[in-house]
Amino acid sequence: MVKVFPLYPEQQLHQLIQAASEVYNADENVYRQLQKKLTDIKPFLGELTFSLPALNKQKSTMAAQTLQLLDNVHRYEGYLEIGSTGRYIDALEEDFNIVGERYFLAEKAPSYSLSNIIDRNQIWPAGAYLPLADYRPDIGRHIANNSLDLVTVFNGLHHCPIPLREEFLSSIRDAMKPCAYLVIRDHDESWTYNAAELRHFYSLRFLDNWLSNSGFLGDGRRLYQSGDPTHNALMVYRKA
Repeated sequence: MVKVFPLYPEQQLHQLIQAASEVYNADENVYRQLQKKLTDIKPFLGELTFSLPALNKQKSTMAAQTLQLLDNVHRYEGYLEIGSTGRYIDALEEDFNIVGERYFLAEKAPSYSLSNIIDRNQIWPAGAYLPLADYRPDIGRHIANNSLDLVTVFNGLHHCPIPLREEFLSSIRDAMKPCAYLVIRDHDESWTYNAAELRHFYSLRFLDNWLSNSGFLGDGRRLYQSGDPTHNALMVYRKA
């Protein structure tokens, strides 16, 4: 197993998978059994011994790839992170000067729990929280039009319900300055796979056409993470 984001001891996890596979034939039943048993192999202070090193590695990888995509532009005024409450900004700030307002659009508000503090790598919230509101956020109410230099979507847009895609993406674009950057990471899945999934996956060609038709211009580059079996690609677009 190539490790991208290990959260549990690898050997014990393999043993759990093997044991469940010997009892159940259907993948769903195997998955549900694993969910029940994962707490049995979770190490003491696992957030520190497994989650933190894995998370830091993931942050560093995303920041390094973002640096490749954004070339020589290092100063950004106005930042929006979609899908998390500050997970990536600390790593990005090692290479970029991010000034002005910082917004984080996510399902849950940031808290002071250990897992949240580890996730954002600081005690205090990293910026203003905006509720995702099932992909119906009132972005225009909280973020002025043409005020953001950089928007990141490291978790992709495949969770967005199909009927809400256009409105959601348009509201993001409205908040961006002319020629501002949109950095997005998403899966490249076939329509056959998409039809079998509850998430709204799509091919990267579809995503590129969607963004292009919505007023964004991409440069064609796709950066993949070594060892990632989900084939997520990191890409950059600019507001046209």
